[in-house]
Amino acid sequence: MAHCLPWRDLWHELMMCVPGNCPLCLARTPAAWLCEGCSQAVCGSMLFGGPRCQVCALLLDRFGGCSDCRHKAPEFHSVVAAFDYHFPGSVLIRQFKQGRRYLLAATLAELLIPRLQRLQAATSGATILVPVPASLPALRQRGFNPAGEIARHLSRRLSLPYRNVLFRSKEAGPQKLLGRRQRYERVQSLYGLRNSASLSGCHVWVVDDVLTTGSTLNAVSHLLMQAGAASVHGVVLARTPLSL
Repeated sequence: MAHCLPWRDLWHELMMCVPGNCPLCLARTPAAWLCEGCSQAVCGSMLFGGPRCQVCALLLDRFGGCSDCRHKAPEFHSVVAAFDYHFPGSVLIRQFKQGRRYLLAATLAELLIPRLQRLQAATSGATILVPVPASLPALRQRGFNPAGEIARHLSRRLSLPYRNVLFRSKEAGPQKLLGRRQRYERVQSLYGLRNSASLSGCHVWVVDDVLTTGSTLNAVSHLLMQAGAASVHGVVLARTPLSL
């Protein structure tokens, strides 16, 4: 009996074969990826903007230090980010999330592929992709979990398993207007790990759309490491240049 792809995966496979337009400048591109010029504009500061923290990917200060890691030692091992969260990349994030254009997940996730292939080549042992779960109000508003859609594309492209082992143990309001301390306090008991999750010896890539203070990534990394993960790495589309 022939293997059948889920409808969502089949739709993505079909879209990969159809020419489209760059979502920023509307130039004709394969599968509606970013054109070369817009890709450089989005990712340029991450690639050429100066030295980065080897752990959280934040631009280092003039003394060569990282303000985020200095404030709180990370529980994760590293962060891979495609671009800094400012124009024009921030426009794509808003289109993706607020505009409910979930097909942009593939366009944006594709920017992560070269860096993740290098991390994959340097990693021995099983690696799994774990998306950060969205809140129920966000799911109702958008109809999808941005982190989940990114993880789905990366799973297909990198042939890595995708597992929903995290869940939200309670609901809370949006974090975007909160300061650093408030963010850390709010997420302490916000997430849980499913009892059936077996992570012993696995390298876990936690997938999310934007990394700001690292409070969410720290909280879930603590859970994953307690469950036996060999390492935890954050995989995000965008890194906020300056944490609040």
